[in-house]
Amino acid sequence: MHFRILSLGILLIAFSSLSGQSTEQTAIEDIFLKQFHAHWQTADAEKLATLWHPEGDWMSLPGSRRIFSGREKVAQVWQVGLQGRDTAEKKQLVIDIDNVQMLGEALAQVDMVMTFGHETTGVLKEAMTVIVKKSEADWQILSCRVARISFTPAKNE
Repeated sequence: MHFRILSLGILLIAFSSLSGQSTEQTAIEDIFLKQFHAHWQTADAEKLATLWHPEGDWMSLPGSRRIFSGREKVAQVWQVGLQGRDTAEKKQLVIDIDNVQMLGEALAQVDMVMTFGHETTGVLKEAMTVIVKKSEADWQILSCRVARISFTPAKNE
């Protein structure tokens, strides 16, 4: 029996090495692919802000370049960003994670592209680079930088 359990453990370690994805990387991706996405769909700025470390920040590179620090300020950013997202088309969000780079046991950088909207409402693509930090048992956003890639206006009928 011990041999079977040991064999299974070795197979799981080998599989995770082949996939190149650690448990921590999967947990980090879940922040964006599951939690961020769910809070976006419900247009809940307060819940989005809970993904940030209490002292975390957010900055739009092509915008004012102003840094918004702390969860309360980040929630204010998302309250503005979520305004008018009242239809299924306007709530559409696709997150493509390009890379999760572990910078240590409790720090990682995530590079992704977020696509917001629909052809009937206009489509915005933004590159987002995020530093996440492990705080106790969960990962939180420590720093977030966003840059617009493109905007395609809504198609007129």
